[in-house]
Amino acid sequence: MPSPDGTPSESSWTVFASFTTVGLLATLPTVLPPFGAWLAPTAHDWALLVMCGLLSVGAQIGEKVSWRSAVGSVITMIGVVWSVLSDRQSAGADA
Repeated sequence: MPSPDGTPSESSWTVFASFTTVGLLATLPTVLPPFGAWLAPTAHDWALLVMCGLLSVGAQIGEKVSWRSAVGSVITMIGVVWSVLSDRQSAGADA
């Protein structure tokens, strides 16, 4: 639910938790019978999993922060496109 000023009220951690939950539910069938089997990770695999997790948290937080400022950018780009299309239509009407 948006806050009174219209900005989304979800925190970065809420968005991250929802992505993680959906990812878990989507991939769980591949490690549980009858579709898959659990293989214990080696030390190298654990290091890769931890690095992937940390990078995922950082990327998700960065994406959430960038979307907060993107609304104005999108509106600006729509204005530019509208201006170009309006100019083309008026030029076509004059010809």
